[in-house]
Amino acid sequence: MNSYAERIANHPRSQRAPVLFLILLILVFYGYGRWVIADYYDAAIPHYDSVGAYLRYFIVLDAVHQHGLVPAIPYAFADALSPLQSIFTLAFSPFLSKSMSSFHLYNTLCFIPAVFGMYAAARAYRCTAGTSVLFACLLLVPGGMYYWDLGVFDLRRDPGTYFLLVGALFFAIAYFAGEAPTPRRRLAYGICTGVTAGLCLLSRDSAFGFLFGVVVLPAIGMWLANFRRKTVRDNLFDLIPVIVSFIPFVFIWGLFVDSILGRILNPYLYYGAGNDGPTTLVDNVAVTLFLITDLGHSFFWMSSKWETVKIMAGFAALVAGIYFLSRNTPAAKPEPQPRQLSATSRTVTLVSITVFIVLYVHFFLAFVVGWLSVNSRSILEVAAPYYPSMAAFLVAGLLGLTFLPRSQRMRVQIGSALLALTLVVVGMHTRSQTRKPNYPDWFVSAHEQVGQMLANSGTPYVVAEMASDFRMPAVQLYAVQSGAKPPQRLFYQFDGRGHDFFVAGPADPAMNAGFEAAMEEAVLCRADFILTFADMSRYQIEGAAIYLESSGTEVVNRITGKLEEAPKTFYGETPESPLFRVIDNRARSACETAQ
Repeated sequence: MNSYAERIANHPRSQRAPVLFLILLILVFYGYGRWVIADYYDAAIPHYDSVGAYLRYFIVLDAVHQHGLVPAIPYAFADALSPLQSIFTLAFSPFLSKSMSSFHLYNTLCFIPAVFGMYAAARAYRCTAGTSVLFACLLLVPGGMYYWDLGVFDLRRDPGTYFLLVGALFFAIAYFAGEAPTPRRRLAYGICTGVTAGLCLLSRDSAFGFLFGVVVLPAIGMWLANFRRKTVRDNLFDLIPVIVSFIPFVFIWGLFVDSILGRILNPYLYYGAGNDGPTTLVDNVAVTLFLITDLGHSFFWMSSKWETVKIMAGFAALVAGIYFLSRNTPAAKPEPQPRQLSATSRTVTLVSITVFIVLYVHFFLAFVVGWLSVNSRSILEVAAPYYPSMAAFLVAGLLGLTFLPRSQRMRVQIGSALLALTLVVVGMHTRSQTRKPNYPDWFVSAHEQVGQMLANSGTPYVVAEMASDFRMPAVQLYAVQSGAKPPQRLFYQFDGRGHDFFVAGPADPAMNAGFEAAMEEAVLCRADFILTFADMSRYQIEGAAIYLESSGTEVVNRITGKLEEAPKTFYGETPESPLFRVIDNRARSACETAQ
């Protein structure tokens, strides 16, 4: 006679429990993320790679609130680094606020297809509901997910791309290599594959390379393998849901190809490293281990780097214990499953996918791209390699599940779910609280002072950006978040065209005097704030194509010399050797002299 727990497990309503638990997991991820991000940014400076995204969002939100949705579209698509983030900002603008934590909704939405894609793949491989839930929760176990300069709690473009990449991969596995319980469910897997892959394509300018190597080629391989068990007609029809749902995103992406094609072909975005081939290869092979155990980074979430290895070993032991308890349990009524795909075929499919991703990440890109000369000290300092490596790790995890016995016992499913939720929540909290960058007090103070100066302007202001670095957008970000209206960069007329300061200068050197005079007048008479390097040698770099970088010392010296009495703030690498000078020129005290 079946136990009470087994009768509960077989009740139709209990079949909804896994989905409800995954929804709970997503809500926990979102709620905790909002709290920890708000707490972090009370005193922290955004990672430079996140600054531009946050600043773009704030400007777009201002445009929506001031001018409406349609007039805000040009603001949203002024930057093609992440079309999907721009679309998200416009679509969800009624629900967003000008705060860092508000935009955690973006990563949460990208998280959803990853979770349900992994769950669908495990179910399509005949795993029980509890085991499938546990597998989906593995997505948030590795410590590398919680770096403040890399992971899910910051707004870099990588985490959203990674989640969508994982979702597209596992929906493809469920559709092409799994066994769906009904034709309708299988059709849903195919549509989700195409939609998630399309969203991944739009998520950042360099997503094409990852999507092609980690999702598209393995999907083609699985589709070709199906010719062994399907007719040609049926196999060709299988492509229709995926292609039809994917094509619209390709057209949208095509609108941005001209502006991002150069970045797509930039090897730095795909595992670039300045080391020799063998060193790069070793770094690539180590990437997955570093991601899982947190090794190879400057901050560790526990007292010793080996503590994380012990935690991962303990996790594996607990999971093994749950599977052992369910090993000899009599199964309840077996669910009707089509027997079209043998266990051997499933195993071969997953092994092939894992090997392909490993080869694609660790060998092809290590040798073909890694030998190219790019400005990176080590492959481990580039975020990109972590994500496909992690996808290979998760595929290997699904491979392990194919060898586990089935079980329908309620206590095993509940135990798996509670264990997964506990590990995820504890892991998120422990790591997110100990990974905060340790900025010096003078560095934080300098940014805050400049941010307050700009925020107190109260009106739109013009920034004459005569020096370019990620720190200036960080200052603008503080100002906009604090309530200032969007900053503008100074443009002025020269040769009948609108130029900013980063122009090559006159073709005829005899025109330099007039060129510099026009620049000087524009800066002193139109700029509210002037940003320059503190080190004048940065304006006399021999052979630099940009005029200011090669011939700007005299004009910058003249401008700053006329503003010696203006309020100014220095900030940069050290207090003794500042990197930038920000000058408050709202009084326009030197404008008449310049004219």
